[in-house]
Amino acid sequence: MRKLLERFISVPDDKLPEGPVDVIVGIGAGLSRAYRSSWRSIALSLQSERVLDFVTELFEKKKGRDIFFSGGYSYKGYYEAVVMYEKFLNSVNRKKIIYPHIETKSRNTLGNAVETIKWLKEKNYKSAIIVDFSGHLKQMKDIFLKQNKGTRIKLYFMNAHSTYGWNSQTRLNNFYSFFVWQCLTNIYYKMIGAL
Repeated sequence: MRKLLERFISVPDDKLPEGPVDVIVGIGAGLSRAYRSSWRSIALSLQSERVLDFVTELFEKKKGRDIFFSGGYSYKGYYEAVVMYEKFLNSVNRKKIIYPHIETKSRNTLGNAVETIKWLKEKNYKSAIIVDFSGHLKQMKDIFLKQNKGTRIKLYFMNAHSTYGWNSQTRLNNFYSFFVWQCLTNIYYKMIGAL
């Protein structure tokens, strides 16, 4: 049953262009409830960690020239985008001097799309890779494409495959909770015209 439901909410990766895009965008997916002393006092959720790993991998393969993290969800005073930003700075090859950009205003999927597209327009960027964890990418893609109508920005969407669990957002602790939440938010976003 789960495999069938997963197919319902999943989308394949887009084919990326030959050259680099203007920016790789990592979408935050919560923080961990587990404290880790190896990095500050809080860690990324499994989903956000995988998004960060994939953004870093794409950047190191020269698939994008700039980095942007979107995520205003806060837990114990930490914002997901800020934690992703700081971990990215600690992990990327030091020969590449890059300071990613972040936004912490968004509180949901629609906010991620609105704030990211606003930033892309301000930077006059024409292309972006959007990386989100696989269970959420379909909704993210649909909302981003609707919010992006009328622009000349080319968006590519990539899955950061992740398991569920260890998330401060309880709906991300197991697939079925997340699936129900996804269905309900799809109805809400359709009602307000975001989908």
